[in-house]
Amino acid sequence: MLGADPEFVLRNNRKLIYSSSLLPNSLDGEIGIDGDHRTGEIRPSPADTGEELFCNIKALLERTATLIPSNYTLLAGSCHKGIRRDRDYLSTGGHIHFSNDNCSGTFPYFLNFFLAYPCLFLESHPHNVIRRSQVGYGNLGDIRSKTYGIEYRIPASFIITPRVCKIYLSLASLLHWTFTSHADLSTFKGIDFPTRIDPFLGYGFRDGDYGLFEVFLPDIEKGHYKLLRLYKQEDKPWVRQGVNLLWDAIHRGWRWNESLSVLKAWRIENKGHGFSIEVNPADDYLPYLAGYIEQRGIRATSPLYIYGLRQDRGDVIATNIPNFKLSDYQIIPPVISHVGLSLGIGYQIREALYNWGWEILINALRQINLITEGGENDV
Repeated sequence: MLGADPEFVLRNNRKLIYSSSLLPNSLDGEIGIDGDHRTGEIRPSPADTGEELFCNIKALLERTATLIPSNYTLLAGSCHKGIRRDRDYLSTGGHIHFSNDNCSGTFPYFLNFFLAYPCLFLESHPHNVIRRSQVGYGNLGDIRSKTYGIEYRIPASFIITPRVCKIYLSLASLLHWTFTSHADLSTFKGIDFPTRIDPFLGYGFRDGDYGLFEVFLPDIEKGHYKLLRLYKQEDKPWVRQGVNLLWDAIHRGWRWNESLSVLKAWRIENKGHGFSIEVNPADDYLPYLAGYIEQRGIRATSPLYIYGLRQDRGDVIATNIPNFKLSDYQIIPPVISHVGLSLGIGYQIREALYNWGWEILINALRQINLITEGGENDV
């Protein structure tokens, strides 16, 4: 099985936006935050082939587009400028998950030689150098053992364009299947690779020394096409296209652009309403609010995170929205460490608003100019 959890950042007119102001701060779910409030990630369902995983990633990008305002830009690649100081950068990794008992021993070195080395030539310079030398992520050896196999953390966030995503997942599918099916690669002539990390190469990879790795490209290219002849998965034509795309890009000297909008590259229209609504499976009310917002074509003028308070919190609303008022209900400070505007609604209030109509809450937000209405979804 193959999996991934590629990361991204959000910007609005060059200003970095905390992803946690829009996305659930949770390790669960298919879209969320993991550790740093400034970066988000998607967690597609694992797949048997790279092509299937590619489709899962595209579906999650389409869902992500519904969570962010239309004037926000989603960015991927190697790293992006932060907001804390001049030399503050955020790494955006494209972690790939490989599951199998054979995904140990020499397999990480197999990935380094046939995936990390050639894909170095697709990365934007100097962003890749900043990610590895200054931020400290994505160097050779950046691998974690997991119960399912390994998490390969060396790639940058390859969702930057569908072409780059296809290249990375084609290689991942090809290399994973080959190694797990033929763990003893010594039987195949021409499939040679280093089984340790040479410190000299490690420093060169960190520093983006393309010249140091050019010497390996002819053997890597020959190796890829030899492995393709062995490959017997159903997505073989798709994988072959990805390998062809890689070598066409390398021979042309093509590299990705870190400032490229991911959603535009994937031709996904961003119609996000700016609301992030956390739904508890046991809560029967907030899903109706989400439907009401969508049906009315309501848009938040600033990102707004809405969630439900536990029943023992009582008949209260917890929020940091300036001047927010809702008649007959007590307003208290936020009860979560969420960056950005948030609105926590007590259980009894959620039940009451469901029965009386969500217009009461929407009107309260309208009074402080936090929403706009209408558009193509208006009925």
